[in-house]
This record gives sequence, C-alpha cells and structure tokens, in this order.
Amino acid sequence: MFKEIIISMRPKQWYKNLVLFAGILFFLNFFNIHMWITALFSFIIFCIVSGSEYIINNIMDNEADKIHIKNATFQ
Repeated sequence: MFKEIIISMRPKQWYKNLVLFAGILFFLNFFNIHMWITALFSFIIFCIVSGSEYIINNIMDNEADKIHIKNATFQ
C-alpha cells in the first residue's frame, strides 16, 4: 500500500521543486549550510504538499476519470 501511495504522489513531477535551490546558486551561497538545510526541508515539504494534492485530486475526480477512460478507449 505504501508503494501505491508514493506512486500516486507522482514523484516524477518533484524535479520542478528543485527551483527552491536557485536562490543559493544565484546568490553564490554555496557554503551557507543554513540555507542548504532550509532549502532541503522546503523541497521535502513542497514534494509532500504537491503529492498530497495529486492524491486529493485523484479522489475527487475518480468518477470523472472513469468516464474519461471509457471515452478514450472508444476513440
């Protein structure tokens, strides 16, 4: 069940959250450990929140998705 939850959170989309590290790179704060820790925790939280939204969307749109799948197979 844990594996299915992780798959439902669409981890392939999480790379977009790497933009959180842009501030460290653009301001050349490579050796500021506090900024790296903050960015890392922010990245983790963003991944959890966005993944949770995918799960909520899957639950809310379950019936509409079933109709969409049926229509897609007849085309």
